[in-house]
Amino acid sequence: MGTLAKILLPAVLVVGAGFVAFALYAARPEAVRVPIEPVAVLVDVAVARREPVTFVVRSQGVVTPRTRTTLVSE
Repeated sequence: MGTLAKILLPAVLVVGAGFVAFALYAARPEAVRVPIEPVAVLVDVAVARREPVTFVVRSQGVVTPRTRTTLVSE
């Protein structure tokens, strides 16, 4: 094979593949769009009311962190 064929053959193949891809793209069928109706969701609604609440926490002991981190600016 000559040097012209080594350069021309790949270019012809790429251009031919481009034409085939464009032909397949142009010949595709139009997609059918079906409108989707929203699904009705059944929910219970409760009205929030403000009430005074008192929490009592009884504990004993020492609290220590699981990990300790030191932040240092550079």
